[in-house]
Amino acid sequence: MKKGRSSSRKKNLAIGVGIIAALAVAALGYLLLSGGGAKDYKFSDGSRMDGRTYAMLKSRCESNVIQHFVSVYNADTGKDFWDTEFSSGTPRQMLESEIKVGYGRGLAMFALGKEFDIIAYEDFKGFFEDLDRENVRREAAVEKGEVIYGPQHYTDFAYYDYTLSNLTRELPPLMEGKYLTADEAGMRDFYAENKDRYISEGRALVRLLTIVGDEDAGIGEPAPLEPEIEAALATGSDFDAIKERYADEVTLTDLELELKGNTITAARYPGVLEAALEMEINGISGPMDVGGLRGFVQCLEKTSGAQQSYEEAASFVRTDYLVQRFQDYLAELSG
Repeated sequence: MKKGRSSSRKKNLAIGVGIIAALAVAALGYLLLSGGGAKDYKFSDGSRMDGRTYAMLKSRCESNVIQHFVSVYNADTGKDFWDTEFSSGTPRQMLESEIKVGYGRGLAMFALGKEFDIIAYEDFKGFFEDLDRENVRREAAVEKGEVIYGPQHYTDFAYYDYTLSNLTRELPPLMEGKYLTADEAGMRDFYAENKDRYISEGRALVRLLTIVGDEDAGIGEPAPLEPEIEAALATGSDFDAIKERYADEVTLTDLELELKGNTITAARYPGVLEAALEMEINGISGPMDVGGLRGFVQCLEKTSGAQQSYEEAASFVRTDYLVQRFQDYLAELSG
């Protein structure tokens, strides 16, 4: 959305774009052009990316590329799909372009996260080191009988989604005044276009059954156990029975989500609250994306709410507007 941007925001954005984009381009060029080992991926233009980063970013982009060519060209997704020529080029070319854009976007977010002291690293090497340490910590905690939240072992894909979600939530208010501006006219326009977000007193108590992720799967693709679990639920098994049967292959989490009262939790589980509010009490969703993994949602309780005016919702509109400005900012950086 481009409405309501103040001249001061444009000035700050221009400064930020220059600084962060220069950092992202320089580091991207170093990574892609600096040779690499046997496990590196070689792009069509001869540039390279380390294999672990490539595999993770590919899993985020692949399904969207497939969907694009199927919807626009009615493409056959058989064995020759990736190198078939279309008027816009081959799917492989688009995938490689999206991966490079995603890399630049991730690098920019890491740089901002480090600048504002949210994370201690500014590149993908540091990200993977952080992930590996976190998995060691989680596994040690489980061995000691300690309670952990989320999976015992994060896949690269799931932890990257988790990290970007946290940065998206935490960065916008910190960036306000330096890179972002929340102007009154822009916020009112944003509220008018997104009124259905601002409902008072709505809440849902949900139980999440998540399947330990498969980092080779793309966004929205089924996890290996998904069909088995879906069939078991359809024949009367409940979440507790599924947990007992599959043990460490699934996790159970109970959450109370409010439409605006628990934005931190809601941001970590996009789409869960909306799905729960459409269910019957004790109803169970079909398989869906749940906090970066695949799983199922059960609605235990829910309460609908009433439309809030702009004045009533002002603090939440401001938060959401800054997030939107942040997304616009990143889009300009990764260009």
